[in-house]
Amino acid sequence: MMPDMREKIKEYIQELKEESDRCLALLEQDMTMEMTNNGCYNALLSRMQTLEEVISDLENRLEEVI
Repeated sequence: MMPDMREKIKEYIQELKEESDRCLALLEQDMTMEMTNNGCYNALLSRMQTLEEVISDLENRLEEVI
């Protein structure tokens, strides 16, 4: 059962990375967003930071189990 759960966690990490990349693409797509719609820009930055923290935490937990 453990190997199956590890694979599911790895898949989830990949999905989180894809979402982080999507947020980055949105930010890069319209760099003027920072000046015109600061709330949206800050929300995307915050979301990206949170995603990266969760990814890092999950990856560290996977390494500990090995």
